[in-house]
Amino acid sequence: MNEDTKNQGLLGAVDHFGIVDEKYMVISGWAVNVSDGLTAEKVFLANKDNQIIAECISDVLRPDLPDKKGFCFKVTAETILLNSNDSIKVYIYDQGKYFLINEKKINRTVDGQKKYWNKYLGIDPPMKMYEKYKTCKFIDSMAVFSAASTTVVCCDGPWEPECSTRRIVGEITTNQPFPIKELLLKRKEMIDKNKIGVFDGCRGCSLLREKYYIGSKYLLTNVNLSHYFTCNLKCKFCFTSMESYVRPIDTPGELMVQSIKYLLENEILDPNGNIDIAGGEPALMSHVHEFFAVLDDYNVSVNVCTNGAIFSQPIYNYLKQNPQKTILMISADSAVPQTYEEMKGVNCCDKVWENIKKYSTATNLKDRLKIKMIITDDNVNEVKEFIDKVESCGLNTVVVDFDRMIHDDERSPKIYQAIKLFVKYAREKNMTCLFGHEKVGFILETMDK
Repeated sequence: MNEDTKNQGLLGAVDHFGIVDEKYMVISGWAVNVSDGLTAEKVFLANKDNQIIAECISDVLRPDLPDKKGFCFKVTAETILLNSNDSIKVYIYDQGKYFLINEKKINRTVDGQKKYWNKYLGIDPPMKMYEKYKTCKFIDSMAVFSAASTTVVCCDGPWEPECSTRRIVGEITTNQPFPIKELLLKRKEMIDKNKIGVFDGCRGCSLLREKYYIGSKYLLTNVNLSHYFTCNLKCKFCFTSMESYVRPIDTPGELMVQSIKYLLENEILDPNGNIDIAGGEPALMSHVHEFFAVLDDYNVSVNVCTNGAIFSQPIYNYLKQNPQKTILMISADSAVPQTYEEMKGVNCCDKVWENIKKYSTATNLKDRLKIKMIITDDNVNEVKEFIDKVESCGLNTVVVDFDRMIHDDERSPKIYQAIKLFVKYAREKNMTCLFGHEKVGFILETMDK
């Protein structure tokens, strides 16, 4: 590769890599992120001798990198081996020239999870460093707080009760802020069964993939708070709208505060990790003041997912005081009052958009607010109107998703066409467009092939 220009003013990053042994390293599931405002025909990774080792494509968005600006690129090859004394160079190719935008040395990765397995179960982890196994981000390093004081491994697998109950880990109590031993036992069960077949709770899940284990320093890097089922809306696409649904008991707010504090103080949750606050509706959540107070001493990123129908002063204040580590995603779903009421059961569309404008005054970092549209048969013809409404609020980041309660084979083709239009129109307006679930991106990729 002949390098025409080096432009050190541009930034790039390569994520998720580690040493296999003294000779090789592995990159698995990585992405390249390029600074805002940059256009590129193609992106390449090269070794220290400028030999191309991978080509990336620029038309795939990465929902797992929500806090990074600019263009995200997905590698075409799943795994790459390099010499341990190598370095990774990120190049873009544009208008006949190669631009070197970053170079990163390879460093050895140490697996910090082993100490937890040794301490609580007296065994080594079932996943070995740099060996392939079937897993997902939940199995690797996540935990979900659910209703009735329970914790589960994940909240993204099959919805059927016989599958979801198999993902239950254990209860939290005042005497047991987090069931670490039970979590490790459940992870081991899932990993062992996925090695020889598939764990029932993972059956049919699009997130389950074969990848290399490259270690992590902490047992948890991400926690999802889905413990609170009280909500002020009646969305048609929510699983709570099912006739068979029986509303569970909310986990007490004081228990959640205690659990998060315990995980951070005992270095179980990465102090630079991530906490997702879902619902129910977070604006109605009890003990939210105490919860945010616990996080003040840490660099944990907080993603709050709200319907926006109720303005929350505590959420606004936290966003204003901590904009660099807070993301507020508001699922508005429609900009048309009649459609909004049909989809969500309550006539408060205008109030939602009024609250969006209020939240937008909390910070000048407009990418901290993400406005989401779940596309259904009800709003399928309102894509451009929705994006225009977001733009009128002075915001530049949108999220698109579909009704996950509908099976992929049963979803109308016009839903996918509307999602493609959503992405295209947002890009035309130079807005950042993300997928609510990475499955959306995978389906669109398949459609284009």
